[in-house]
Amino acid sequence: MAILTLNYPIPDVLEKYGGLQKFKPSISALTARQLLVPSIRRCFAGLSTEQVIEYNCALIAFLLGHPIVNYDFSLVRDILVQNRITLDTYEEKIRLLRQVLLEAGVVSRDISIAINVLDMHSEAIVGVKILRSVKSPFSGVDRRGRDRTPS
Repeated sequence: MAILTLNYPIPDVLEKYGGLQKFKPSISALTARQLLVPSIRRCFAGLSTEQVIEYNCALIAFLLGHPIVNYDFSLVRDILVQNRITLDTYEEKIRLLRQVLLEAGVVSRDISIAINVLDMHSEAIVGVKILRSVKSPFSGVDRRGRDRTPS
């Protein structure tokens, strides 16, 4: 089992927003939206809706600084890779994640940190190597998708 651990200090923003239980409706909304997008639904082929919800719970907990200790991302990552997830599909997943977190009341700065954490661990979690380089989870990615890191 390949459990991901955070190798840098990140604030536990999950608790700041009331914990994972408060995010359950947002996670259900995220899963429903993901499964409506054909390219994302294709990548989750072979997984039940419950498995996608469990994956999204673990993903949000990980991204907001409170990883679920016994969750193994490699199982879903292998399915995503097998179903040929693309960089465009990854970006669509990011867009949906950002939208759902905004609707859940997460402030933009914390969403930027979460997205950068995902970018830093994208190969291990999603199986996609991103093109932009992210050195710090605090560098930020704005909602227009442009990199904010200094050039």
